[in-house]
Amino acid sequence: MEPSKRERHINRIEPTQFIEDMSEPVHTDLPTLSQYHILIAEDEPFERSLLETYLVNWGLTVKTASDGREAYQKLMHDEGIRLLITDLNMPGMDGIELLQNIQQTGRAKLYSVVLSGISDRATLIQALSAGANDYLIKPCHPEQIFSRLAILDKVIALENSYQKQLDDLFEIMGQMLGSRDAYTLEHSRRVTVLSDRIAQLMDLPTEERHVLQVGCSIHDIGKIAIPDDILLKPGKFNEFDRRIMNLHPSLGANLIANRYQDDRVTELVLQHHERLDGSGYPLGLKDDEIGILTRIVMVADIFEALVAARPYKLPLPQETAIKILRSEAAMGKIDGNIVDKLEKAVEKLDILSIRCPLHYQDLHIIESFRQIAYFREPFCNFYNYRYLITLANKQKKLTVLRNSYHLILLDFKNLSSMNKRLGYIQTDTLIDQFGETVLGEISNFKNSIYEIEGEILILRKGADYILFSNHDTSILSHLSEIIKQNMQTMHTLWGADMSIKTMTFDSSLPVENAINQLIAS
Repeated sequence: MEPSKRERHINRIEPTQFIEDMSEPVHTDLPTLSQYHILIAEDEPFERSLLETYLVNWGLTVKTASDGREAYQKLMHDEGIRLLITDLNMPGMDGIELLQNIQQTGRAKLYSVVLSGISDRATLIQALSAGANDYLIKPCHPEQIFSRLAILDKVIALENSYQKQLDDLFEIMGQMLGSRDAYTLEHSRRVTVLSDRIAQLMDLPTEERHVLQVGCSIHDIGKIAIPDDILLKPGKFNEFDRRIMNLHPSLGANLIANRYQDDRVTELVLQHHERLDGSGYPLGLKDDEIGILTRIVMVADIFEALVAARPYKLPLPQETAIKILRSEAAMGKIDGNIVDKLEKAVEKLDILSIRCPLHYQDLHIIESFRQIAYFREPFCNFYNYRYLITLANKQKKLTVLRNSYHLILLDFKNLSSMNKRLGYIQTDTLIDQFGETVLGEISNFKNSIYEIEGEILILRKGADYILFSNHDTSILSHLSEIIKQNMQTMHTLWGADMSIKTMTFDSSLPVENAINQLIAS
Protein backbone atom coordinates (compact mmCIF):
# COMPACT_ATOMS: atom_id res chain seq x y z
CA MET A 1 0.00 0.00 0.00
CA GLU A 2 1.32 3.42 -0.95
CA PRO A 3 2.15 5.72 2.03
CA SER A 4 -0.32 8.49 2.82
CA LYS A 5 0.34 12.08 1.85
CA ARG A 6 1.34 12.81 5.48
CA GLU A 7 3.77 9.87 5.52
CA ARG A 8 5.25 10.93 2.22
CA HIS A 9 5.94 14.42 3.60
CA ILE A 10 7.58 12.85 6.66
CA ASN A 11 9.75 10.51 4.60
CA ARG A 12 10.96 12.94 2.02
CA ILE A 13 14.14 15.00 2.18
CA GLU A 14 13.56 18.23 4.06
CA PRO A 15 12.74 21.36 2.03
CA THR A 16 15.77 23.20 3.42
CA GLN A 17 17.99 20.55 1.87
CA PHE A 18 16.20 20.96 -1.46
CA ILE A 19 16.82 24.70 -1.36
CA GLU A 20 20.52 24.14 -0.72
CA ASP A 21 20.73 21.59 -3.54
CA MET A 22 19.02 23.96 -5.99
CA SER A 23 21.16 27.01 -5.30
CA GLU A 24 22.91 26.26 -8.61
CA PRO A 25 21.93 24.01 -11.52
CA VAL A 26 23.04 20.52 -10.57
CA HIS A 27 23.85 19.49 -14.16
CA THR A 28 23.23 20.74 -17.67
CA ASP A 29 24.64 17.83 -19.64
CA LEU A 30 21.48 16.23 -21.02
CA PRO A 31 21.84 17.37 -24.65
CA THR A 32 19.45 14.86 -26.21
CA LEU A 33 16.64 15.03 -23.67
CA SER A 34 16.82 18.82 -23.81
CA GLN A 35 15.54 18.61 -27.41
CA TYR A 36 12.23 17.13 -26.21
CA HIS A 37 9.52 17.74 -23.61
CA ILE A 38 9.33 15.99 -20.23
CA LEU A 39 5.92 15.40 -18.62
CA ILE A 40 5.52 15.11 -14.86
CA ALA A 41 2.32 13.45 -13.58
CA GLU A 42 2.09 14.11 -9.84
CA ASP A 43 -0.98 15.07 -7.78
CA GLU A 44 1.00 16.55 -4.85
CA PRO A 45 1.69 20.22 -5.80
CA PHE A 46 4.85 20.57 -3.72
CA GLU A 47 6.49 17.44 -5.09
CA ARG A 48 5.39 18.26 -8.63
CA SER A 49 6.85 21.77 -8.37
CA LEU A 50 10.03 20.49 -6.77
CA LEU A 51 10.70 17.92 -9.48
CA GLU A 52 9.88 20.46 -12.17
CA THR A 53 12.45 22.86 -10.69
CA TYR A 54 15.13 20.18 -10.81
CA LEU A 55 14.44 19.30 -14.40
CA VAL A 56 14.34 22.93 -15.51
CA ASN A 57 17.66 23.55 -13.76
CA TRP A 58 19.07 20.63 -15.73
CA GLY A 59 18.16 22.39 -18.96
CA LEU A 60 14.98 20.42 -19.75
CA THR A 61 11.60 21.62 -21.01
CA VAL A 62 8.93 20.47 -18.58
CA LYS A 63 5.16 20.11 -18.66
CA THR A 64 3.11 19.04 -15.68
CA ALA A 65 -0.18 17.28 -14.91
CA SER A 66 -1.96 16.87 -11.59
CA ASP A 67 -3.47 13.46 -12.37
CA GLY A 68 -3.35 10.60 -14.85
CA ARG A 69 -6.23 11.83 -16.97
CA GLU A 70 -4.64 15.24 -17.55
CA ALA A 71 -1.31 13.59 -18.30
CA TYR A 72 -2.91 11.24 -20.84
CA GLN A 73 -4.56 14.15 -22.67
CA LYS A 74 -1.28 16.05 -22.86
CA LEU A 75 0.51 12.99 -24.19
CA MET A 76 -2.06 12.53 -26.93
CA HIS A 77 -1.72 16.16 -28.08
CA ASP A 78 2.02 16.75 -27.72
CA GLU A 79 4.27 14.55 -29.85
CA GLY A 80 7.30 16.35 -28.46
CA ILE A 81 6.99 14.58 -25.08
CA ARG A 82 9.68 11.91 -24.98
CA LEU A 83 9.72 11.14 -21.24
CA LEU A 84 6.92 10.67 -18.70
CA ILE A 85 7.74 10.72 -14.97
CA THR A 86 4.65 9.59 -13.09
CA ASP A 87 3.48 8.94 -9.57
CA LEU A 88 1.25 5.90 -9.00
CA ASN A 89 -1.27 7.00 -6.37
CA MET A 90 -3.28 9.75 -8.10
CA PRO A 91 -7.01 10.55 -8.11
CA GLY A 92 -9.18 9.66 -11.11
CA MET A 93 -6.72 7.81 -13.34
CA ASP A 94 -3.81 6.42 -11.34
CA GLY A 95 -0.30 5.79 -12.63
CA ILE A 96 -0.83 2.13 -13.54
CA GLU A 97 -3.96 2.94 -15.52
CA LEU A 98 -2.14 5.79 -17.24
CA LEU A 99 0.69 3.47 -18.29
CA GLN A 100 -1.77 0.84 -19.54
CA ASN A 101 -3.70 3.38 -21.62
CA ILE A 102 -0.47 4.65 -23.17
CA GLN A 103 0.55 1.08 -23.97
CA GLN A 104 -2.81 0.36 -25.62
CA THR A 105 -2.67 3.44 -27.86
CA GLY A 106 0.81 2.51 -29.08
CA ARG A 107 2.26 5.96 -28.30
CA ALA A 108 5.61 5.84 -30.08
CA LYS A 109 8.99 6.94 -28.80
CA LEU A 110 7.97 7.51 -25.19
CA TYR A 111 9.90 6.45 -22.13
CA SER A 112 8.09 6.18 -18.79
CA VAL A 113 9.66 6.37 -15.34
CA VAL A 114 7.66 5.70 -12.16
CA LEU A 115 8.60 7.81 -9.15
CA SER A 116 6.63 6.41 -6.19
CA GLY A 117 6.72 5.79 -2.47
CA ILE A 118 5.53 2.21 -2.94
CA SER A 119 8.50 -0.10 -2.56
CA ASP A 120 7.06 -3.64 -2.84
CA ARG A 121 8.20 -5.85 -5.70
CA ALA A 122 4.68 -6.77 -6.86
CA THR A 123 3.86 -3.13 -7.58
CA LEU A 124 7.20 -2.67 -9.35
CA ILE A 125 6.51 -5.68 -11.59
CA GLN A 126 2.97 -4.44 -12.25
CA ALA A 127 4.29 -1.02 -13.31
CA LEU A 128 6.93 -2.51 -15.61
CA SER A 129 4.32 -4.82 -17.15
CA ALA A 130 2.08 -1.80 -17.77
CA GLY A 131 4.85 -0.17 -19.81
CA ALA A 132 7.17 1.61 -17.36
CA ASN A 133 10.84 1.59 -18.33
CA ASP A 134 12.20 2.40 -14.88
CA TYR A 135 11.05 2.58 -11.26
CA LEU A 136 12.42 4.90 -8.60
CA ILE A 137 11.36 4.83 -4.96
CA LYS A 138 10.76 8.01 -2.98
CA PRO A 139 12.47 9.72 -1.32
CA CYS A 140 14.99 10.11 -4.13
CA HIS A 141 18.14 12.22 -4.06
CA PRO A 142 18.36 14.55 -7.10
CA GLU A 143 21.56 12.81 -8.23
CA GLN A 144 19.72 9.48 -8.39
CA ILE A 145 17.14 11.01 -10.71
CA PHE A 146 19.80 12.73 -12.79
CA SER A 147 21.86 9.54 -13.17
CA ARG A 148 18.82 7.73 -14.60
CA LEU A 149 18.11 10.63 -16.94
CA ALA A 150 21.75 10.72 -18.04
CA ILE A 151 21.56 7.05 -19.03
CA LEU A 152 18.27 7.65 -20.83
CA ASP A 153 19.81 10.63 -22.61
CA LYS A 154 22.50 8.36 -24.05
CA VAL A 155 19.97 5.67 -24.98
CA ILE A 156 17.82 8.15 -26.92
CA ALA A 157 20.94 9.60 -28.59
CA LEU A 158 21.89 6.08 -29.73
CA GLU A 159 18.35 5.48 -30.97
CA ASN A 160 18.42 8.72 -32.96
CA SER A 161 21.81 7.84 -34.42
CA TYR A 162 20.56 4.37 -35.34
CA GLN A 163 17.48 5.84 -37.02
CA LYS A 164 19.65 8.31 -38.93
CA GLN A 165 21.82 5.45 -40.17
CA LEU A 166 18.72 3.54 -41.25
CA ASP A 167 17.37 6.61 -43.06
CA ASP A 168 20.72 6.97 -44.83
CA LEU A 169 20.64 3.29 -45.75
CA PHE A 170 17.17 3.68 -47.25
CA GLU A 171 18.43 6.71 -49.17
CA ILE A 172 21.27 4.57 -50.52
CA MET A 173 18.76 1.89 -51.54
CA GLY A 174 16.76 4.51 -53.41
CA GLN A 175 19.89 5.78 -55.15
CA MET A 176 20.81 2.21 -56.10
CA LEU A 177 17.42 1.77 -57.73
CA GLY A 178 17.87 5.16 -59.39
CA SER A 179 21.15 3.99 -60.89
CA ARG A 180 19.13 1.33 -62.70
CA ASP A 181 16.13 3.49 -63.54
CA ALA A 182 16.30 7.25 -62.97
CA TYR A 183 12.56 7.63 -63.53
CA THR A 184 11.70 5.29 -60.64
CA LEU A 185 13.88 7.31 -58.25
CA GLU A 186 12.16 10.52 -59.33
CA HIS A 187 8.76 8.85 -59.01
CA SER A 188 9.56 7.70 -55.46
CA ARG A 189 10.66 11.20 -54.39
CA ARG A 190 7.45 12.71 -55.75
CA VAL A 191 5.26 10.09 -54.10
CA THR A 192 7.10 10.73 -50.81
CA VAL A 193 6.49 14.48 -50.92
CA LEU A 194 2.88 14.10 -52.00
CA SER A 195 2.10 11.44 -49.38
CA ASP A 196 3.60 13.61 -46.65
CA ARG A 197 1.46 16.59 -47.73
CA ILE A 198 -1.64 14.40 -47.55
CA ALA A 199 -0.61 13.11 -44.12
CA GLN A 200 -0.19 16.69 -42.88
CA LEU A 201 -3.68 17.59 -44.05
CA MET A 202 -4.99 14.53 -42.23
CA ASP A 203 -3.20 15.62 -39.01
CA LEU A 204 -1.32 12.33 -38.73
CA PRO A 205 1.30 12.17 -35.97
CA THR A 206 4.89 13.06 -36.82
CA GLU A 207 5.96 9.49 -36.09
CA GLU A 208 3.50 8.08 -38.66
CA ARG A 209 4.63 10.68 -41.18
CA HIS A 210 8.21 9.48 -40.72
CA VAL A 211 7.13 5.89 -41.37
CA LEU A 212 5.33 7.13 -44.47
CA GLN A 213 8.41 8.95 -45.72
CA VAL A 214 10.65 5.92 -45.23
CA GLY A 215 8.15 3.55 -46.85
CA CYS A 216 7.51 5.84 -49.82
CA SER A 217 11.22 6.33 -50.48
CA ILE A 218 11.66 2.58 -51.06
CA HIS A 219 8.15 1.49 -52.05
CA ASP A 220 9.40 0.40 -55.49
CA ILE A 221 12.72 -1.08 -54.29
CA GLY A 222 11.65 -4.49 -55.60
CA LYS A 223 12.08 -3.16 -59.13
CA ILE A 224 15.83 -3.50 -58.63
CA ALA A 225 15.31 -7.20 -59.43
CA ILE A 226 13.21 -6.61 -62.56
CA PRO A 227 15.10 -7.26 -65.85
CA ASP A 228 16.02 -4.21 -67.96
CA ASP A 229 13.98 -5.54 -70.88
CA ILE A 230 10.86 -4.93 -68.78
CA LEU A 231 11.93 -2.19 -66.36
CA LEU A 232 13.13 0.09 -69.17
CA LYS A 233 10.68 -0.97 -71.86
CA PRO A 234 9.66 2.17 -73.79
CA GLY A 235 6.22 0.82 -74.59
CA LYS A 236 3.21 -0.79 -73.00
CA PHE A 237 3.64 -4.12 -71.26
CA ASN A 238 2.33 -7.33 -72.72
CA GLU A 239 0.81 -9.97 -70.43
CA PHE A 240 4.14 -11.59 -69.60
CA ASP A 241 5.82 -8.22 -68.94
CA ARG A 242 3.01 -7.30 -66.55
CA ARG A 243 3.26 -10.59 -64.67
CA ILE A 244 6.98 -10.01 -64.10
CA MET A 245 6.55 -6.35 -63.11
CA ASN A 246 3.77 -7.24 -60.66
CA LEU A 247 6.32 -9.21 -58.65
CA HIS A 248 8.10 -6.05 -57.48
CA PRO A 249 6.02 -5.45 -54.29
CA SER A 250 6.71 -8.99 -53.03
CA LEU A 251 10.37 -8.79 -54.02
CA GLY A 252 10.75 -5.49 -52.19
CA ALA A 253 8.91 -6.65 -49.07
CA ASN A 254 11.15 -9.71 -48.85
CA LEU A 255 14.17 -7.39 -48.79
CA ILE A 256 12.76 -5.39 -45.86
CA ALA A 257 10.86 -7.98 -43.78
CA ASN A 258 12.72 -9.26 -40.70
CA ARG A 259 15.41 -6.62 -41.26
CA TYR A 260 13.55 -3.50 -40.14
CA GLN A 261 11.71 -3.33 -36.84
CA ASP A 262 8.67 -1.42 -38.08
CA ASP A 263 6.31 -3.70 -40.01
CA ARG A 264 4.43 -0.67 -41.35
CA VAL A 265 7.30 0.05 -43.75
CA THR A 266 7.16 -3.52 -45.07
CA GLU A 267 3.38 -3.15 -45.49
CA LEU A 268 3.82 0.00 -47.60
CA VAL A 269 6.29 -1.78 -49.86
CA LEU A 270 4.11 -4.89 -50.16
CA GLN A 271 0.64 -3.35 -50.38
CA HIS A 272 0.89 -0.09 -52.35
CA HIS A 273 -0.70 -1.75 -55.41
CA GLU A 274 -3.61 -3.24 -53.46
CA ARG A 275 -7.11 -1.84 -54.01
CA LEU A 276 -10.00 -1.50 -51.55
CA ASP A 277 -12.28 -3.70 -53.68
CA GLY A 278 -9.77 -6.57 -53.70
CA SER A 279 -8.71 -6.06 -57.33
CA GLY A 280 -5.11 -5.13 -56.49
CA TYR A 281 -1.97 -7.22 -56.06
CA PRO A 282 -0.12 -9.17 -54.76
CA LEU A 283 -2.49 -10.28 -51.97
CA GLY A 284 -5.89 -9.03 -53.16
CA LEU A 285 -6.56 -7.29 -49.84
CA LYS A 286 -9.86 -5.49 -49.24
CA ASP A 287 -11.32 -2.66 -47.14
CA ASP A 288 -10.06 -2.64 -43.53
CA GLU A 289 -7.24 -5.04 -44.41
CA ILE A 290 -5.50 -2.01 -45.94
CA GLY A 291 -4.22 0.56 -43.43
CA ILE A 292 -4.42 4.34 -43.69
CA LEU A 293 -0.74 4.81 -44.58
CA THR A 294 -0.98 2.34 -47.46
CA ARG A 295 -4.16 4.05 -48.69
CA ILE A 296 -2.29 7.36 -48.85
CA VAL A 297 0.61 5.90 -50.84
CA MET A 298 -1.85 4.11 -53.12
CA VAL A 299 -3.48 7.40 -54.18
CA ALA A 300 -0.22 9.37 -54.43
CA ASP A 301 1.36 6.60 -56.52
CA ILE A 302 -1.49 6.57 -59.05
CA PHE A 303 -1.58 10.36 -59.30
CA GLU A 304 2.13 10.71 -60.01
CA ALA A 305 2.01 7.97 -62.64
CA LEU A 306 -0.83 9.81 -64.40
CA VAL A 307 0.68 13.31 -64.46
CA ALA A 308 4.27 12.28 -65.25
CA ALA A 309 5.56 11.59 -68.74
CA ARG A 310 6.52 8.03 -69.56
CA PRO A 311 8.34 6.77 -72.66
CA TYR A 312 5.07 5.26 -73.92
CA LYS A 313 2.62 8.03 -72.88
CA LEU A 314 2.24 11.77 -72.57
CA PRO A 315 1.55 13.34 -69.16
CA LEU A 316 -2.07 13.98 -68.26
CA PRO A 317 -3.23 17.37 -66.95
CA GLN A 318 -3.64 17.48 -63.20
CA GLU A 319 -7.40 18.03 -63.48
CA THR A 320 -7.78 14.94 -65.66
CA ALA A 321 -5.74 12.84 -63.22
CA ILE A 322 -7.97 13.91 -60.32
CA LYS A 323 -11.08 13.01 -62.33
CA ILE A 324 -9.63 9.55 -62.90
CA LEU A 325 -8.91 9.20 -59.18
CA ARG A 326 -12.47 10.25 -58.33
CA SER A 327 -13.75 7.62 -60.75
CA GLU A 328 -11.57 4.99 -59.07
CA ALA A 329 -12.88 6.10 -55.67
CA ALA A 330 -16.50 5.89 -56.90
CA MET A 331 -15.85 2.30 -57.96
CA GLY A 332 -14.56 1.51 -54.48
CA LYS A 333 -10.95 0.97 -55.51
CA ILE A 334 -9.31 3.80 -53.55
CA ASP A 335 -10.19 6.01 -50.59
CA GLY A 336 -12.27 9.03 -51.65
CA ASN A 337 -11.36 11.00 -48.51
CA ILE A 338 -7.69 10.73 -49.40
CA VAL A 339 -8.43 11.82 -52.97
CA ASP A 340 -10.01 14.95 -51.46
CA LYS A 341 -6.86 15.60 -49.42
CA LEU A 342 -4.68 15.02 -52.49
CA GLU A 343 -6.65 17.55 -54.51
CA LYS A 344 -6.09 20.10 -51.79
CA ALA A 345 -2.42 19.15 -51.46
CA VAL A 346 -1.63 19.75 -55.14
CA GLU A 347 -3.32 23.16 -55.25
CA LYS A 348 -0.01 24.76 -54.27
CA LEU A 349 2.35 21.94 -55.18
CA ASP A 350 3.86 21.41 -58.62
CA ILE A 351 4.72 17.76 -58.21
CA LEU A 352 6.56 17.64 -61.56
CA SER A 353 8.99 20.30 -60.34
CA ILE A 354 10.52 17.67 -58.05
CA ARG A 355 13.46 16.38 -60.06
CA CYS A 356 16.26 13.99 -59.16
CA PRO A 357 19.27 14.71 -61.37
CA LEU A 358 21.95 12.05 -61.42
CA HIS A 359 24.81 13.45 -59.37
CA TYR A 360 27.70 11.67 -61.07
CA GLN A 361 28.76 12.01 -64.67
CA ASP A 362 29.41 8.28 -64.91
CA LEU A 363 25.76 7.61 -64.06
CA HIS A 364 24.66 9.92 -66.88
CA ILE A 365 26.80 7.88 -69.29
CA ILE A 366 25.43 4.59 -67.97
CA GLU A 367 21.84 5.85 -68.03
CA SER A 368 22.17 7.09 -71.61
CA PHE A 369 23.62 3.75 -72.72
CA ARG A 370 20.93 1.79 -70.90
CA GLN A 371 18.17 3.80 -72.54
CA ILE A 372 19.47 3.14 -76.04
CA ALA A 373 20.71 -0.41 -75.37
CA TYR A 374 17.10 -1.55 -75.16
CA PHE A 375 16.80 -0.77 -78.89
CA ARG A 376 20.03 -2.47 -79.94
CA GLU A 377 19.47 -5.15 -82.54
CA PRO A 378 21.05 -8.46 -81.50
CA PHE A 379 24.41 -9.41 -83.00
CA CYS A 380 25.02 -6.08 -84.74
CA ASN A 381 25.84 -2.43 -83.98
CA PHE A 382 22.52 -0.96 -85.12
CA TYR A 383 19.50 0.16 -83.18
CA ASN A 384 15.91 -0.65 -83.96
CA TYR A 385 14.09 2.06 -85.91
CA ARG A 386 11.71 2.64 -82.97
CA TYR A 387 14.63 4.21 -81.12
CA LEU A 388 14.18 7.17 -83.47
CA ILE A 389 10.69 7.76 -82.01
CA THR A 390 12.01 7.79 -78.44
CA LEU A 391 14.94 9.99 -79.43
CA ALA A 392 12.69 12.50 -81.17
CA ASN A 393 10.43 12.69 -78.10
CA LYS A 394 13.42 13.49 -75.90
CA GLN A 395 15.26 15.78 -78.30
CA LYS A 396 12.68 18.06 -79.87
CA LYS A 397 15.40 19.79 -81.88
CA LEU A 398 15.91 16.61 -83.88
CA THR A 399 12.89 17.25 -86.11
CA VAL A 400 12.49 21.02 -85.84
CA LEU A 401 16.07 22.06 -86.61
CA ARG A 402 14.91 23.01 -90.09
CA ASN A 403 11.55 23.29 -91.81
CA SER A 404 11.66 19.63 -92.79
CA TYR A 405 13.44 16.34 -92.18
CA HIS A 406 14.02 13.27 -94.39
CA LEU A 407 13.62 9.50 -94.11
CA ILE A 408 15.18 6.96 -96.48
CA LEU A 409 14.05 3.33 -96.56
CA LEU A 410 16.51 0.72 -97.88
CA ASP A 411 14.55 -2.42 -98.70
CA PHE A 412 15.95 -5.85 -99.64
CA LYS A 413 13.36 -6.99 -102.19
CA ASN A 414 14.64 -10.53 -102.86
CA LEU A 415 15.53 -11.53 -99.30
CA SER A 416 13.72 -14.86 -99.57
CA SER A 417 15.62 -15.94 -102.67
CA MET A 418 18.96 -14.82 -101.14
CA ASN A 419 18.25 -16.94 -98.08
CA LYS A 420 17.59 -19.97 -100.26
CA ARG A 421 20.59 -19.36 -102.48
CA LEU A 422 23.18 -18.26 -99.89
CA GLY A 423 21.75 -19.58 -96.64
CA TYR A 424 20.23 -17.61 -93.77
CA ILE A 425 23.45 -17.03 -91.83
CA GLN A 426 25.46 -15.73 -94.78
CA THR A 427 22.57 -13.53 -95.94
CA ASP A 428 22.25 -12.02 -92.45
CA THR A 429 26.00 -11.46 -92.35
CA LEU A 430 25.95 -9.71 -95.74
CA ILE A 431 23.08 -7.44 -94.65
CA ASP A 432 25.04 -6.53 -91.51
CA GLN A 433 28.18 -5.85 -93.55
CA PHE A 434 26.22 -3.68 -95.97
CA GLY A 435 24.91 -1.59 -93.09
CA GLU A 436 28.35 -1.32 -91.47
CA THR A 437 29.87 -0.16 -94.77
CA VAL A 438 27.17 2.46 -95.33
CA LEU A 439 27.48 3.59 -91.70
CA GLY A 440 31.25 3.95 -92.02
CA GLU A 441 31.04 6.02 -95.21
CA ILE A 442 28.27 8.21 -93.79
CA SER A 443 30.40 8.78 -90.66
CA ASN A 444 33.29 9.90 -92.83
CA PHE A 445 30.93 12.17 -94.75
CA LYS A 446 29.59 13.66 -91.50
CA ASN A 447 33.15 14.43 -90.42
CA SER A 448 33.69 16.36 -93.65
CA ILE A 449 30.65 18.55 -92.94
CA TYR A 450 31.10 18.86 -89.16
CA GLU A 451 30.63 22.63 -89.32
CA ILE A 452 27.06 22.18 -90.60
CA GLU A 453 24.58 21.59 -87.79
CA GLY A 454 22.46 18.50 -88.28
CA GLU A 455 22.07 14.79 -87.58
CA ILE A 456 22.30 11.65 -89.72
CA LEU A 457 21.16 8.33 -88.21
CA ILE A 458 20.91 4.85 -89.68
CA LEU A 459 18.69 2.25 -87.99
CA ARG A 460 17.47 -1.30 -88.58
CA LYS A 461 13.95 -2.49 -89.37
CA GLY A 462 14.20 -6.24 -89.61
CA ALA A 463 16.49 -6.88 -92.58
CA ASP A 464 15.96 -3.35 -93.93
CA TYR A 465 17.44 0.00 -92.96
CA ILE A 466 15.92 3.42 -92.30
CA LEU A 467 18.08 6.50 -92.53
CA PHE A 468 17.12 9.81 -90.86
CA SER A 469 18.54 13.23 -91.74
CA ASN A 470 17.56 16.75 -90.75
CA HIS A 471 20.08 18.34 -93.13
CA ASP A 472 19.04 20.26 -96.23
CA THR A 473 18.44 18.65 -99.63
CA SER A 474 22.01 19.20 -100.85
CA ILE A 475 23.33 16.96 -98.08
CA LEU A 476 20.55 14.49 -98.79
CA SER A 477 21.81 14.10 -102.37
CA HIS A 478 25.27 13.09 -101.12
CA LEU A 479 23.74 10.56 -98.77
CA SER A 480 21.67 9.03 -101.58
CA GLU A 481 24.76 8.70 -103.72
CA ILE A 482 26.67 6.87 -100.97
CA ILE A 483 23.77 4.47 -100.50
CA LYS A 484 23.27 3.77 -104.19
CA GLN A 485 26.95 2.95 -104.72
CA ASN A 486 26.83 0.35 -101.94
CA MET A 487 23.55 -1.03 -103.24
CA GLN A 488 25.18 -1.54 -106.62
CA THR A 489 28.07 -3.38 -104.98
CA MET A 490 25.66 -5.69 -103.14
CA HIS A 491 23.84 -6.41 -106.40
CA THR A 492 27.03 -7.10 -108.34
CA LEU A 493 28.65 -9.37 -105.76
CA TRP A 494 25.67 -11.13 -104.21
CA GLY A 495 22.70 -10.54 -106.46
CA ALA A 496 20.87 -8.42 -103.91
CA ASP A 497 17.84 -6.66 -105.36
CA MET A 498 17.36 -3.47 -103.30
CA SER A 499 15.14 -0.42 -103.51
CA ILE A 500 15.59 3.04 -102.05
CA LYS A 501 12.67 5.25 -101.06
CA THR A 502 13.16 8.85 -99.89
CA MET A 503 10.46 11.02 -98.33
CA THR A 504 10.56 14.54 -96.90
CA PHE A 505 8.30 15.57 -94.02
CA ASP A 506 7.29 18.85 -92.46
CA SER A 507 9.03 19.45 -89.14
CA SER A 508 5.67 19.62 -87.37
CA LEU A 509 4.86 15.97 -88.22
CA PRO A 510 5.74 13.48 -85.44
CA VAL A 511 8.41 10.97 -86.41
CA GLU A 512 6.08 8.07 -85.63
CA ASN A 513 3.59 9.30 -88.25
CA ALA A 514 6.38 9.87 -90.75
CA ILE A 515 7.69 6.32 -90.33
CA ASN A 516 4.21 4.91 -90.81
CA GLN A 517 3.81 6.86 -94.04
CA LEU A 518 7.25 5.80 -95.27
CA ILE A 519 6.62 2.10 -94.71
CA ALA A 520 3.02 2.14 -95.96
CA SER A 521 3.70 4.06 -99.18
